[in-house]
Amino acid sequence: MGAGKVLGAMLGLMAGLLLGGPWAIVLGLIVGTGLGHYFDEQHASPPDFPEVFSDFPDTFEPPPPSSALTQSPGEFPLVEAPDEDPLDRDITALFVDVARADGDMRREEVREVRRYFEEVLHADAHTVQAVRRHLKDFLSSPATPDAPAAL
Repeated sequence: MGAGKVLGAMLGLMAGLLLGGPWAIVLGLIVGTGLGHYFDEQHASPPDFPEVFSDFPDTFEPPPPSSALTQSPGEFPLVEAPDEDPLDRDITALFVDVARADGDMRREEVREVRRYFEEVLHADAHTVQAVRRHLKDFLSSPATPDAPAAL
């Protein structure tokens, strides 16, 4: 039984005793234990490091190298793969700093970062893979209270 459940049960019991009556005591005890359980679930230790990134693809395969960029008359210009956007690294750093405000980063928070890049920013597979690398970089270095995350 977690500390949150015990504390919640004690607070619920005290509230029930203050209100008086056996039903108030039982109901206060049940509600307090439920709130304590919710608190324990929200502040549970994060899962192992490899499992956090289970939603991301393992590797990114870039397109095969093409020959020299040549263009015949009347053809559309060839476009190379985009370079990594430095703003993606900054957004990822912001997500990590916000997630670390309440403790270590959890799997749900990593999923939210991925969902943000895929659904809100409509990022391609190359960008999602870059965000995964940025997350690994930021999570491999511990957070220090004196210095902000290295960008």
